[in-house]
Amino acid sequence: MTSESDILTLSNLFETVKKSILLVLAIIVAFAAVGALYSFFFIKREYSASASLIVTVKPEPTVKTIVSSDGKTYTITDDSVLNAENSAASYACWIAGNSLAFFNRDNKVIYSEAIKKYEELHKNDAKHTPIKVDFVGKSVSVSSQSSQIFVSYSSTASDPDKMLKCIIESFLAKINEEDETGESVFKPFSGRITVLSEPCLDETNGRFGSIVKYTLVFAVLGFVVAFCVVVVKTLKNAKKKREKND
Repeated sequence: MTSESDILTLSNLFETVKKSILLVLAIIVAFAAVGALYSFFFIKREYSASASLIVTVKPEPTVKTIVSSDGKTYTITDDSVLNAENSAASYACWIAGNSLAFFNRDNKVIYSEAIKKYEELHKNDAKHTPIKVDFVGKSVSVSSQSSQIFVSYSSTASDPDKMLKCIIESFLAKINEEDETGESVFKPFSGRITVLSEPCLDETNGRFGSIVKYTLVFAVLGFVVAFCVVVVKTLKNAKKKREKND
């Protein structure tokens, strides 16, 4: 008795493809068209903006002044002072790394203040849709390298740079916060972080890039479906031939 593995051969598949080439192409083209239409009508364009901050820590060398017996003054720099700049740089890296916690998506204080600032910019825009705190937290990406902090924000709104600016302003206001006595609440961070590059829109592929992406994905899906159709047709044709021979 002939099994399916005996009748499902590459030659049989190739023969079926040649006979059904129009059907295979039609399936792939149809799926690609569906992908393009889906992307055009249902996938919103995403915009993103990025900015960078820098941590500055001033070296604080310890200088010793010695007055000799003859009244001359000598200034002596201790060995540890020679490493003051390196120590300051290391401390700046530590501050940059630990400042990322302020951008945690659960830190709703900063994002709430940022949203207030952003909504104020759009108070006269009738088409503007209010933004939720959770959405903003999930849309922020932050990292640090050396003494620099890199922040980015993605949104379907066309002005993510404005929201990112509001987020950074809220962050700086928070780390420079003072208590009732005028003391800094976050002493290691206060006055040491400034904006290195203002928020700006990143280059994106826009809607065209999204259409190409989904067209290719659906075309591949169409190819898989077409392959399955070819396999089924090959099996049916082979079985018909076998029954005919029998």
